[in-house]
Amino acid sequence: MPEPGTPAYHRYLAAKKSIDDRSLNPRVWDSLADALPRGKTLDVLELGAGIGSMVQRVIERGLLPDCRYKAVELEPGNVQEAMRRLPEWARDSGVEVENLGKGGLGVRGEGLHLKLSYEAANAIEFLRRPGARAAYDLVIAQAFLDLVDLDAALPLMGACLKNGGLLYLCINFDGGTIFDPTIDRDLDRWVEDVYHRAMDERMIGGKRSGDSRTGRRLFWGLRKIGARVLDAGSSDWVVYPTNAGYNEGEEVFLHAIIDTVEGALQSRWEIDDEALAGWARERRAQVESWELAYIAHQLDVLAEIPLPLTGTRPPGS
Repeated sequence: MPEPGTPAYHRYLAAKKSIDDRSLNPRVWDSLADALPRGKTLDVLELGAGIGSMVQRVIERGLLPDCRYKAVELEPGNVQEAMRRLPEWARDSGVEVENLGKGGLGVRGEGLHLKLSYEAANAIEFLRRPGARAAYDLVIAQAFLDLVDLDAALPLMGACLKNGGLLYLCINFDGGTIFDPTIDRDLDRWVEDVYHRAMDERMIGGKRSGDSRTGRRLFWGLRKIGARVLDAGSSDWVVYPTNAGYNEGEEVFLHAIIDTVEGALQSRWEIDDEALAGWARERRAQVESWELAYIAHQLDVLAEIPLPLTGTRPPGS
């Protein structure tokens, strides 16, 4: 995987957008659209916002016609790239953009009024701020929760929602990695098993950071914080070549995935470095010869923090 915040990483995220577009579960997306309150300006928070792909998506699909959209992204380089890309994309899409300064953009179009604020910050630390508590109608987290400690993140995400608020948690890895064609059955199984174990054991700053079965763990995790699951479905990445090759950007994406697997497994005691290098080399050659198909199993989940049946705290407070 390219170094986060670098131009190579930006190319990877840009290539990934079209893959995510077709992978996001359409029924869960429609359930989100149906569940959103209408007739008021919504406060929306996105965690791990990258270079603004989800911002583009909600505008393209008309999901959030009137909202204040807070985008939180760890890497300052990604924030800078988002602020460069989004105005260019908006102009090409016939949408008006106003630079509001300090990471802010005003986006207007027919039936659209979105005020965007981008911030470089650690998402977990952002959620712990007093100002984040009960502040949002919707929290979006795409390909985020499988990179953090789920048990620490979910309660904080729930706490930042207003009563009746929604959690849209999408592209959550759930324990399935397939590369085809087979190189060697035992070697391929070895690579997959150790790769998933590396996810489970990943530590950042001395804390757990990820889980190879995040998708399925969401159901119980959401129940523990008092959230109600409204809908769920698969959002698998499926990338494959046709007779004309890959779609635009897919080769960049596949090379990044192979680099990620190789990087996660290097120097682990369970796997021979020479065998791993040979596996990665052959997989890259399969990409170049339009042979490699790649599948990753993932889940999308939509949940809500229910309105209280009794109590003194008014709905939406």
